Amino acid sequence: MDSPIALELPAVILPPAFVPPAIPVPEPLPEWFEPTPMPELPVTPRPEPFLEVAPRFEGSTGGTAISPRTVNMQGNPFPNALANNGFDGWSHHNLNGQFSELTGIIGRIDGSGSNNSVISFIGDGVTLAASNVDGDTTPIDVNIDVQGVQILRIQLDTILHHSARANIAFANAMIK
Repeated sequence: MDSPIALELPAVILPPAFVPPAIPVPEPLPEWFEPTPMPELPVTPRPEPFLEVAPRFEGSTGGTAISPRTVNMQGNPFPNALANNGFDGWSHHNLNGQFSELTGIIGRIDGSGSNNSVISFIGDGVTLAASNVDGDTTPIDVNIDVQGVQILRIQLDTILHHSARANIAFANAMIK
């Protein structure tokens, strides 16, 4: 059995220990001095998917009910969009005054007619926003103030009831 080999290492010289400089003690503040309070920053709520937070409530649809489904607008798919099928319809959503802003995209569903249709957002009986949608309408971003709204009605109205009517949708809906 081999015996262990002892190694001799050279002495290591360490630098002197670091001593931070003395920190001067500040003088007391004058009696008249008042610090400026920091302003409270508003907490911005994160947007949430509208149909998850405020789904249509039972018995809240009329006409030809608008319902969540996947639609295409200008060749782009929009899953879970509120859409009509060519006739007037509406849905109600209970917001309970808990939200301030509703955002999304409105537009004409590909393959539908070109005549005007109207989408309206009605909060507690007051029209908050409305827009005409026709065959030339590209998807439009919407931002709707819903501060204090208890019941939101989304209403889709067709101007002409025939084969050229435009089917419309409200997609990518988020609420905060």
